[in-house]
Amino acid sequence: MDSQQEQIYKSVRDDFQFQNDIDCENALVQLTRLQQICIDPSMLVASYEPIAPKIKRIVKFIKKNPNANILIISKKRMCLDNLMRVLQGFSINYSSIVGKDSLKSRLMNIENFQNGITKIMILQFDTGKEGLTLPKADCTIFLDRDFAQGYNEQAEARMTPLDGRKVCKYVIDLVMKNTVEESIHEILIKKKESINSVNTIFKIIKGE
Repeated sequence: MDSQQEQIYKSVRDDFQFQNDIDCENALVQLTRLQQICIDPSMLVASYEPIAPKIKRIVKFIKKNPNANILIISKKRMCLDNLMRVLQGFSINYSSIVGKDSLKSRLMNIENFQNGITKIMILQFDTGKEGLTLPKADCTIFLDRDFAQGYNEQAEARMTPLDGRKVCKYVIDLVMKNTVEESIHEILIKKKESINSVNTIFKIIKGE
């Protein structure tokens, strides 16, 4: 975190309580606020003006890997909008599928990415978690994850080659250390391990 982000995070975390005199009694909503600050504080605090550390890391990664075809996924529309503004500022071309884009716009952006006109595809989670295949991608970067593990796996599968051949692909999670976001990430890893264990046992029972 940068210093201002850390200050905002600690302020919200220290006020974390469940009482009638605050604007939110729901613990999950307050945890979501902390998660938002980890991703991009400007989603919650208008006075936050720097480029969020996660967005800086993405720009650095793109510049360091100019030939990579990269998917960038988040559930949060606002942070993706901020990311797109920053990419424009660095003259980095991208395609995107977010919000309620028209079918024509989506197909054009998919074609641009698949044909190599753009090397970056930005996806909002709910629009890119299923029914979309982008085998051109070499790497997927998650700004955050869905709480449903099945949706996460569907999002990762966007890179799967159509012919099923085995190729090397990369999945990167950007997670803030020593925050609630890190705890959420650890829970999702455990869920994935549990699901994989059940699937392995099922295959053994079936004799596969």
